[in-house]
Amino acid sequence: MTLLYLVGRGITGRLFRSLLIAFFILVLTGFLLATTIILKGMEESLRKGAERLGADITVIPYDVTEQAQEEILTGRLATRDSMPADNIRRISEIKAVKRVSPQLYLGTIRSSVCSDAEKASLIAFDPQTDFTILPWLKYKLPKPLGIHDAVGGALVNKIDLALTNGYELALVGRLEPTGIWLDRAVFVTFETAREMIAKGAISAEVSADAITSISVDLKPGYDVARTATEMLLAVPGIWPVQATKLLRTLAAQRAGLIRSLLLALTIIWALTIVLTGLVFSLIVNEQRRAIGIFRAVGASQRFIFRLFLTEGAILASVGGLTGMIVSTFLLYFLRSWLVAVFEVQIYLPSLPGLVVSIIGCFLIALLLIFPALLYPAMRASRLDPALAMREV
Repeated sequence: MTLLYLVGRGITGRLFRSLLIAFFILVLTGFLLATTIILKGMEESLRKGAERLGADITVIPYDVTEQAQEEILTGRLATRDSMPADNIRRISEIKAVKRVSPQLYLGTIRSSVCSDAEKASLIAFDPQTDFTILPWLKYKLPKPLGIHDAVGGALVNKIDLALTNGYELALVGRLEPTGIWLDRAVFVTFETAREMIAKGAISAEVSADAITSISVDLKPGYDVARTATEMLLAVPGIWPVQATKLLRTLAAQRAGLIRSLLLALTIIWALTIVLTGLVFSLIVNEQRRAIGIFRAVGASQRFIFRLFLTEGAILASVGGLTGMIVSTFLLYFLRSWLVAVFEVQIYLPSLPGLVVSIIGCFLIALLLIFPALLYPAMRASRLDPALAMREV
């Protein structure tokens, strides 16, 4: 009888427990691969988002609190702070500045019953100078934005003929999923904003002649930090936020989700190792008499060790590969659902990148599960044959 024959008999003879071990490892490897791809997809979303936003500096009203700055940068604009529109001209006159584009936070859309977003931010922008919003458009606009026209983020559904705060808006364009605050925003022109304010759809405290933020693109070769300092000196009452700070702010939004995924992965990993080791230990206890017989007919400790370790390795490999396949299919088929749940665009890797991720996660999973397989195999190989033979 060969080693593989005995391993096959052992697996089929204890089919339920063999499937249970394979299932534990399937869950571990599948979740490990899914978590890896989701985290990498989120990082890619963040990187592309920062690139496509295109602003080297975002100018906001000066405020001593970090919270107020974060609210403006992430679109959760609870603050009503604003700046004079003349700041656009003053900043554009700085030598290092290539182009500027203003935005004005108008409020939240309370009656957006056609929106997937719980609260959609309503923001006025200038389509003629914009270089941070329109690059995200799924399709080119059929015509220039006019009064009553709006562009919505990925989580905003049709607003055609819908009353938005008592005002009729028509959705004429949609943005691609960004994974940032743009997904929960509705953009209108400053002309539409003025009409909404005149008709009472926007709070009278908001003025369409003011601005909430200015996106600034610098000419090539100019230092961002030095230009930010120059802005502070040239234009009072502003706070220029560099792209690196914006990137950190966006990354902080994902920190909670990343921690939750890693915590879940750690718990599943620990439970899988403990349960797999427990099941294999039970198998060793049940097979003490068989082990004694093998030793009595000449099987060495090394053979017994290889027997149980090979059985565990086969179950781990089958469970791991199955977990990888199932996880990959679920990620691709449930991608839209995951984007809606996590509220972040998930960029799935290309085929070569996916193969690398699968191989890497598979090897990591086997490395993690190896201690659970090693200990029972060592126990089995060290059993005293005389004592084992006497057990019934």
